[in-house]
Amino acid sequence: KIVPPTRADSHVPPYEFKNTYEEFKHDDRCQSEIVRLAGEPTLNYLLGIEEGRLDYICRIPREAQIRIILNLDLEDIQRLGRTCKMFRELCHSCELWERIYRRYSETPITPELEMLAAEKGWRRLFFTNKLQLQMQLRRLKKHEGGHAFVTEMETA
Repeated sequence: KIVPPTRADSHVPPYEFKNTYEEFKHDDRCQSEIVRLAGEPTLNYLLGIEEGRLDYICRIPREAQIRIILNLDLEDIQRLGRTCKMFRELCHSCELWERIYRRYSETPITPELEMLAAEKGWRRLFFTNKLQLQMQLRRLKKHEGGHAFVTEMETA
């Protein structure tokens, strides 16, 4: 069932189509109305549904998507981020990288570190080596006039 919305620039009133998937596949009039009112990408999406091409992973809740991504290797997260716009945004989100940082980093999470993450982003902090991170925390301490917790440097 498709009920096209009215558009301010259209003088043609909307009307309703009721088709089965099989009828929709061959109904040129319905398809042209969809293109006119909603665009070619919407028609392609609907034709994909008719053909059984549905991207179910995009339909699950964001929290579940993040939990799935957290089980991937870093290289796979990078590859997943190149598959589509939704995954690009998700794989670069601060929400995801904060969890990754908290899971894998040995550096204690201090208020100063959270301020730095708000400024630079959790993803950037995750890939920053310890020496650079200590330098950035010292600069933040100097700039804010506050106290920053700096971990001891490891010696090899």
